[in-house]
Amino acid sequence: MVTDIETNLIEGLREHSPKAQQMMVERYGRHVFSQVVRLLPSVEDAEEVYQDVFLKVFLNINRYDEEKASLKSWVSRIAYNESMIRAALKHLPPEERSLITMFYYEEMSVKDIAYVTDSPPNTIASKLFRTRKKLCKIIQMIQS
Repeated sequence: MVTDIETNLIEGLREHSPKAQQMMVERYGRHVFSQVVRLLPSVEDAEEVYQDVFLKVFLNINRYDEEKASLKSWVSRIAYNESMIRAALKHLPPEERSLITMFYYEEMSVKDIAYVTDSPPNTIASKLFRTRKKLCKIIQMIQS
């Protein structure tokens, strides 16, 4: 059940209100950080993921569906997923980690990554495909 406070918060976030964003961090920040720090051994990594979580929340608030989960559960899911990805990235070789970072975190296009790495775009697309599959296997291994 979504409370009136959460409804107002969600509406504010959907309107990109800085006040709503601040309220979101104040309301859920401690919970997110404690969840992330339990999943990641490095405080530095936890702090980065903490910031990534709220950025994703702010950018994807229109995807939130109160019928499926509470706001806290939805944010927790994002925190969990981001933590698992960050933990899994540590298991990739530097080149693969770089490709994933450039594509997903720096939001570079395949064409731009190809330019940076001096590789054909088709090669980058293939490597990203293989690396994503590898990342999924690593996440499954970490979860078990």
